Amino acid sequence: MRYVALSFDLDGTLVDTAAEIAGAANLTLEDFALLRQHDELIARLIGGGARELMQKLLAHLRAEAPTRPLPAIDALFARFEDHYVASAGTIAQPFPRCADALQQLRDAGLRMVCVTNKEVRFARRVLQGSGIDAFFEMLVGGEQSQAQEAASRRHRPRAQASRLPSRSAGACR
Repeated sequence: MRYVALSFDLDGTLVDTAAEIAGAANLTLEDFALLRQHDELIARLIGGGARELMQKLLAHLRAEAPTRPLPAIDALFARFEDHYVASAGTIAQPFPRCADALQQLRDAGLRMVCVTNKEVRFARRVLQGSGIDAFFEMLVGGEQSQAQEAASRRHRPRAQASRLPSRSAGACR
């Protein structure tokens, strides 16, 4: 079978966004008089979206100091978004040879979609800042794909979002 389309996850698949996410997370922690965490720790917690990242950070802080009062997740998440809107796409870099690979796929006639749990407003900035936005004919963000992500980690929802038969689409995560 020959694929006609591929969907790609953004963070950690196409683009290394760990440093800018860690920066926004640490600024958020500082705003609440909490200790900055090592970027490596934050990078290990990335993967389920910004809210989940902040929940994991709260759990980590709670485990380190069980009696210390911590902010509510809603307040922490809102502040994180304030910081991330200023940094999304500013230092993120595509992984080595990513742009070359995307160009080869486009040259081969494949249609490409970026599907991420990141909100579109952030994802668009990351794609543009890393110079790979032109490769994707569609961007499906967290606010659009939450139901799809929860329902399936497979390619079927991505193919449906692209109006393609599911057997002719593949997913790269």
